[in-house]
Amino acid sequence: GQSGDVVLATGNSTVASAGNLILTVGQSEAANGGHVLVTAGASQISNGGDIAIRGGPSTVSKGGNVLIAGGKSDSSGTRGDVEIDGARVTFEAEEIVSISSENIDVSADESLVLSAESILLDATNELAVSLNGESVDLLDLLTRVLKHFEEAPSYAEVLLRLAKLEALVGDYPRTELMQN
Repeated sequence: GQSGDVVLATGNSTVASAGNLILTVGQSEAANGGHVLVTAGASQISNGGDIAIRGGPSTVSKGGNVLIAGGKSDSSGTRGDVEIDGARVTFEAEEIVSISSENIDVSADESLVLSAESILLDATNELAVSLNGESVDLLDLLTRVLKHFEEAPSYAEVLLRLAKLEALVGDYPRTELMQN
């Protein structure tokens, strides 16, 4: 049969804030602080259990936030890592997904697809693309391509040149031109 549940709950309130649930582990002066480990149940035949962390809903105002942050060192100011690992990782937002960092490295073993109504790449010094291990300055490449198109003849000029060429070779039989 099914095993029993453990429920940790706080009280509700109609006027003031509802009760909080605080889970704190021990601190250490000389070694690592205590760990918090939350593990969902395993299964030998079916799927393992899920872990869901959700902000509280609101009927009238905005729902509650969810914050996951690595701990911050008082002396160095650096934070601990936050790692997300799974077969698929999905980010969904109703409005904006914002990623801010000193450096961002996005890599994929097979393909990386960016799809949007518009995509803006903005760089101050260099915007480079690497293909087969060779780096290409994308801004320089785009500048050269645009310059090439500016110098290229227009469609009307191409038609005019073709008409002149046809006029020049019009007197020769086509079979003779094909043989040469």
